[in-house]
Order: sequence, then structure tokens, then C-alpha cells
Amino acid sequence: MTGNGKKKPGSEQHTTRNIKPRAAMPMYERSVSAEVPNSILFEVLATGKTVEHQFSGELTLGRTISDPAPPTHADMTALMPKNAGVSRIHVRISVHEGLPCIEDLGSTNGTLLNGFKLEPFTKVGLKDGDLLEPGKFKLKVIFKF
Repeated sequence: MTGNGKKKPGSEQHTTRNIKPRAAMPMYERSVSAEVPNSILFEVLATGKTVEHQFSGELTLGRTISDPAPPTHADMTALMPKNAGVSRIHVRISVHEGLPCIEDLGSTNGTLLNGFKLEPFTKVGLKDGDLLEPGKFKLKVIFKF
């Protein structure tokens, strides 16, 4: 600084920071339902349309992978716009230590859970009412018991 309170030329600090998106809280830090659902209903927030899938301990979610899709895959192709940025096998919902959890499977466009970015291949607790965003596609997760 100079005597008049102005910064000397070239003394400006670089204020741009690389800010990593906040990761979702690990499953042990989240309040998670102790019950495992029999099925999971996905509600598309943009349209209100819903699709229900049986849940027997593992379910992947994404675009079409085969016709017909295996019963352990929730094919969202018909419910989402073409530019939704959802991978074929985007996320996996499973049971870990008796609790429902979700993990991004290394998808190209990432996944948000309640606004927090999921780290790829890291299991995070999943609960009824969570908001899931694979790519640009927004879903509400509803557990059915």
C-alpha cells in the first residue's frame, strides 16, 4: 500500500480460488432410515411423473442399457429430456451395513444429493424424501415399505 491508502501496482492478490463442490455427508453422519424399503418410487420434479421399482438390495439408475432393462436397473430414458446428462449406469442404490445408500458410479456429469455433490464410488446414506440429481435430471426419492 502507498501512503494514500491505495495499493501499489502489482501488489494485487489473486482472489480467484479453486473451490471444490461440497461433498455429500458420509452415510454415518446422516440421519438414515433404519428400514430398507421394498420398492423405491422416483418422482420427476419437472413433470410430476413417477416410476416405481422393486428393491431387493441393489438398483442401478440411468438410461437404457438393454431392451428390456434388467429388473435391477431403473431405466429413466422415457422420463427425461435427451440432454439430461444421465449416464447409462449413473448411480447405484444398495444396502450397506443394513442401511440404504447411494453412490455415483463414475458418471460423466456427476450426481447431487440434496444439493451436495457425490464423490464417485463413495457410498452415502439415502433416505425417504431425498432429492437426487443425476446429471441435470431432478428426482425425489420415495421409499415404499
